[in-house]
Amino acid sequence: MRDNTFTAHAKGECNEGHDHNHAHGHGEIVEALRDCESVLCYGMGWRAAEALKEGGVNAFILQEEMSPEEAVEKFILGNLPPAGDFCRCHE
Repeated sequence: MRDNTFTAHAKGECNEGHDHNHAHGHGEIVEALRDCESVLCYGMGWRAAEALKEGGVNAFILQEEMSPEEAVEKFILGNLPPAGDFCRCHE
């Protein structure tokens, strides 16, 4: 488990109504997680999921809040969906 200090959300660069059609990279995210095989997260957009996949990191979505231990258990049992077009900031 590690703190998210490298995404736009963590840096306060994601505000309500931001435009997902602009070009931006996810290099910092991929680099920060390059040593991981899989990432269990509470949400991300499809571009971030694709960037991680291209960097060799599989991303999985937690569909509800849970402890890290519960998340890992669901992951091991194969009960987490792969990340795709999903961003919690717009719910």
